[in-house]
Order: sequence, then C-alpha cells, then structure tokens
Amino acid sequence: MQKIDLKNKTTRFALVTFAILVFLEIFVFNFNAFRLAGSDYEKTELDLAGAETLNFERTEAGELTFKNENKIPEKEREFFADFVSGDEFDSLFEDTKQANQKKNSMISVNTSSTEEEALPTSASLEITNINRPVKTITFHIKEMNLASKTSVSVKFTDATTAVYSPQREDSVCIDLIQNNTKSHTSVLQLSGEVGSLYLTFNMPNTQSSIVLSGITVNEPVAFHFSFVRLVLLFGLIMGLYLLLHAKPLKKPFAENSVLNTQIAVMMTAVFLLAAITISSDHLSLDKFKSTNGNQVTEELVEAFKAGQVHLLAEPSEELLSLNNPYDRSEREASGAEYLWDHCLYNGKYYSYYGIAPVLLLFLPYNLVTGYYFPSNIAVLLFSLAGIVCLSLVYLEIAKRRLQKSPGAFVLMGLLILQLSCGIWFSVARPQFYEIAISSGFACVLAGAYFLISSNVISPGRLSLPRLTLSSIFLSLAVLCRPTLAVYCVAALFFIWFGLEKAKTDDGRLDKKAAAKYLLAALAPFAVIGSVQVVYNYLRFGSPFEFGIQYSLTINDFVRSEFDIHFVFVLLFAYLFNSPGLVPNFPFVSSGFHTLNTNGYMFVDYQYVNAISTGLFFRALPMFSYFLAPTAYRMAKKPKKAALLLGVTCVAAPLVIIASAWESGYSPRYNADISWPMILGALLILFTVYENIKSKETKRMALYCMTFCTALCLLVNFAQIYYFILDTASTQTRASLLSFARLFDFWR
Repeated sequence: MQKIDLKNKTTRFALVTFAILVFLEIFVFNFNAFRLAGSDYEKTELDLAGAETLNFERTEAGELTFKNENKIPEKEREFFADFVSGDEFDSLFEDTKQANQKKNSMISVNTSSTEEEALPTSASLEITNINRPVKTITFHIKEMNLASKTSVSVKFTDATTAVYSPQREDSVCIDLIQNNTKSHTSVLQLSGEVGSLYLTFNMPNTQSSIVLSGITVNEPVAFHFSFVRLVLLFGLIMGLYLLLHAKPLKKPFAENSVLNTQIAVMMTAVFLLAAITISSDHLSLDKFKSTNGNQVTEELVEAFKAGQVHLLAEPSEELLSLNNPYDRSEREASGAEYLWDHCLYNGKYYSYYGIAPVLLLFLPYNLVTGYYFPSNIAVLLFSLAGIVCLSLVYLEIAKRRLQKSPGAFVLMGLLILQLSCGIWFSVARPQFYEIAISSGFACVLAGAYFLISSNVISPGRLSLPRLTLSSIFLSLAVLCRPTLAVYCVAALFFIWFGLEKAKTDDGRLDKKAAAKYLLAALAPFAVIGSVQVVYNYLRFGSPFEFGIQYSLTINDFVRSEFDIHFVFVLLFAYLFNSPGLVPNFPFVSSGFHTLNTNGYMFVDYQYVNAISTGLFFRALPMFSYFLAPTAYRMAKKPKKAALLLGVTCVAAPLVIIASAWESGYSPRYNADISWPMILGALLILFTVYENIKSKETKRMALYCMTFCTALCLLVNFAQIYYFILDTASTQTRASLLSFARLFDFWR
C-alpha cells in the first residue's frame, strides 16, 4: 500500500481541509443536535384530541387531516400543458401570490365570468395548558400530498406574554418539507413555560393535503452527518485550489494545450449533464408521441402543411369587432376569446416566432411520425448544442489569442463564460418562448465557431467550407430569432477583413479568389435571408415587417411609444444591477429596479426580485472593459481588434438590449447578450495579463480570477436555483428545499 506523501503541499492542504470540514460537520452544521444536551426538558406528546381545530377533520385513529379543495382553472393548465402534465402542474402554484401572478399572464382568458368563492387554504389547531418549557417542536406527518412544503405559523403564550400578541404573530414560522423528517423538528426560542400554541398550517393553493398524526415537544434534533455536504464543499475547495496551484495549469496554455483541452471537454460534459439534470422534470419518452402542441410545435406546423402562412385558427367575431383588439384591457373587458401572444392582422392569426426550428425540426418530425415534437425537449437539445458550440468558440479563440496565458486562467474563463452565458434560464423553464431563444443561441454560436475556425481573420489557410457553414448558421439564427440579425451584421466586418486572404503576395486583390470568397461568405445570407423576406411579405405585406407589433399580448405595440427611460431600466437590469448577500440559501438575491420610471414596462417571472443580477456581477471579469484603453495600447493590431470586438461584443448586445424596451424585462433574453459581452471582456483581460511583466502582479491577478470564478458560481447558481423552483414538480421542489436545508443548517 502506497504511503501518503505528507510533504506534498496539495496532499497536506487536502487533509487539513478534510479535517476542518469534518469538524464543521460535527460541531457546527449539527449544533442544533446539542440543543437539549445536558438538560432535563421533558419530551412530551401534545394532546391532539383535546385541541380546538379549524378546517381539520378528525379520523377514527385520532389523526387530523386537511385538504385544499381549490382547483387551478383549465386555461392555466392549457398554457403550461406543453411542459408539465398531470397533478404535477399543481406544484407550480405553491402559494397564493405565485398563483395570482401566474394568472395575470395566462392565455385566452374571459374575465367576465364570476369566479367561484375561494375555499380555505389553511387549517388551524390550538393546544392549551401545555405549562412547560418548549425548546423544540416535532410534527409527525403521516402524509403530505401535492405539496413540497407546508408552512406552519405559530402564535404562542410564554413567560413574556400572557395572551397572543399581534406584534409576535410572524415571529415563529416553520417550513415542513415533504419526505424530510429532519425539517419536521424545529428549534424554538421561547421563554419559560409555554401556556398555549396556536398552529396554522398554510397549504399551497392547489389540491394539496396533509395528515397530522401527532406533535411532540422537547424531542432532540436528530444528528445528521451529511456526506453530500462534506463531499460537495471538499470538491469545490479542492477544485479552486488546484486551479491556483496545480503545476501543469500554471504553464502557458500553448505548452499544455492537450491537457487544457481535455479539461475543457470534461468541464463542458459537466455542464451538459447539469442541463439534462435541470431539465429532468420535463423529460419523458411519452412526450415524443404528443398529439397536440403549442403555437410553434403544432400551429405553425399545421399551417405550413396546409400551404399557408396564416394559422388555421380563426379569430372570433367578438375579437374582430373590437375598436382596438391590441389593447389587452379592451379584450379582457369585452370577454372576447383570443389566442394569447398570436399576431392578428387583416382578420387572420399569424405567428411572429421564428420558423427555422419549425422547418428544421418540428415539421419534419410531424411529417415522419404524425406526432408533434415536444418543445421542452427541443429547448434542451438546442441548449446542449449551444453549450458545446460555446466551448468550441472559446477554445478556438484560446488557440489563437490566449497562448501565453496560464492554463488555469483560461479554464477559469471558460467556467465563467458557461455559467453566465444565460442559456440556463431557458433550460430551467422550457416553454415555447424558449424555443426561439435556445435555437437562436445554438445557431449563432455554431456560426461563430465556423467563422473563427475558418481562419478568416487568423493566420493559416482559409477554409471556405467553414466560412459558408458560418454564414448558413448565422442566417438560420435570424430565422430563429430576428433580433439576432445584429450578429450577422457583425460577421460582415469579419468577412471584410477576410478579403486580405484574397490578395496576392504583392498586395493586389485576386479578383477570382475574391469572387469565390465573397460567394462562399455571402450567398447563404442572400438565399436564407430571402426566405425570411418572402415570409414577411406574405404575412404582413412588407419584407421587413416581422409582426411583433400586431401581437395580442402584454401591451398594444402598435400605439406604444418609445422612451429612453425604458432602455435605461433594461441596461441597468441586464448589466449593472448588483446582488446582495442574504442569510438563507442560496445566500444571494437582487432586487429589480424600475429607476422610478412612470410608465408600463412588462417584467417577466415571479422571482424577478431575486434573480435580476446584472452581468457585471454575474461575471466579474466584465469590469475589464474599463481596461480597454490599456489593452488597445498593448494590442498588435489595435484598430482592427477594437473594431471587431466593439461591434460584436459591445455594440450588438447593446442594440439587442435597447430593442427590448417594448417587450420588457425577461431573464431568458440573457442568452442573446451575455456570452459575447463576456468573451469581449475576457479578451481584454487576457491581453492586459499577457503584457504584465511583474510575476507578483500576475500571481495576484490569478488569485483575483479565482475569486471571480467562485463568486460567479455562487451568484449564477442562486439565479438558476430560484428559477428552477418556478416550474419544478412537487418531488423535485421538495428535493431542492431539502438541499437548501443542508446549508441553512441553523433552521
């Protein structure tokens, strides 16, 4: 058996780290388990039989049961049917506030009908004459159905208050997590003898139920040595340590390109696995035999099969008779039925969503199988392709521009790029909106990969096939999402500089070579672009009208007026909004700010006040843009580099942000703008780093980059954690809440 080499710094660090984590696991993460140690508090079963109850039913066995009989309206079910099925839909509405926010964004609603009176969503019981100190309380839950958690609010009397005090009503709140017995015991910080407890069980606004078989006070908190927590923390710490101190990773990227590439491939594989895991709630083989779909997966497919560009559904006479059908308030006040987020033009329904996914995936699949390809799985596939292409783009840049930077520095750049790229919001919530985002993400990055790898602006032999593939994918990106046309414009600058490849040795332009080059580069733009132009003309009578202004959605886009204040709100939200630390998992939160704008702007997503952290704080290397003047002076061809980087990584994303003033704020749009801006920032950072002469300064820069990577992981994980909670099934949501308890160890 080989002995452990204690002289090795890495080995010593690993052993010390492991020992510290074991100590923390025993004495810190489990400190509540010592709550009753050495005390004489008597464990007591409270008398449920003598308790006064409200909305609870008693069984013959003495158990208390409550079922929330509220039902989710069928319209809401239809809206989410493409990615959630069956009873699991109810887990989307885990509290009344969330349900109400969801209802405000549903399709085809008729608000003229009278809503049924709401049924109780909570049940209460009061236990009196306890007359003993209460330091812990344990709920014995026999069943908890269709609820990831049940919140219990507690009113109490103790030595400090003889009656239930309104000022103390919110001071005790306990979350009971499904299948997590440890969460069913909570520590109480009450004083002296407790006289009575009034417990209110707040059930989700769904068909959820709970069966309570007993309540015990002063039961010790169970000791739980979590190997998951230990391994996770140990792995994260050692991963960051190795990035800092592993000798092979300290060498320039070029000297260890094979090893660095292998590590990059493994990182990418981890991100692919993470995407599949996040999407696991929405994956089912049965969905490949779907007989219905949504606007993109079914309605456009059926329209194209019928040889027409307008959808088969016909607008109702009530809708067509409205003075202004684009006014949401008028539509809903009239009670007219309409299709949400569809275009209404000249008495017909149209779709303004991109047709590339329809032509390349949804239509062929339907023609071959007769079924509709599930949108959630399509979003996952497009996202996986985009994640792979993003790594390929970065590695191509690294091979050409980052040769002198340490491998660790380059690999940390890849981690930050993938974590902050923005596609994770689409992976976590794969509605039909995310089809356009994810497919456009994949196509733009595929185009960027073939553009860079064609050597159009790099030394080496030019590859015309790769250049053509680049133009094809970039053109398809526009057919996925018209906004992405800005990246096609950026590609033209690359193509212009690439004309240098068509010059002879004496500097003259070879007309034949130039013609061949321009044909390979521009023909796909012309051919595929003409498809979009003709499609626009057939729908709206103009080659440059995409139809979003005719959509029946959140706002009347026909009459809405541009105001620069809306752009400022988006710039702040997407780029500069800073996060804050909070004392509960995942420990990072951020507030959405309208900058006191006095006008209507749509804000998507119920957790927007927790997840709207700007890109500068999701990826701290973004601050290297302030080093752009220094990098400009250090660059070999500063004007060319500045133009290409400025157009692609700064101007194009800013145009996309500004153009979203009408649509409002949505986290999913981060996939359009985040990755190119981060790439530009990393290029500036690496340019400055490689020109630093001081070894000490370079060492400090590596430490700073490690800190940036750790913070990037924390902030982006927090964003996606909140986002996943929105559409997770009951079981998955309960698992996420249980995972959070590993780190909210004081609860």
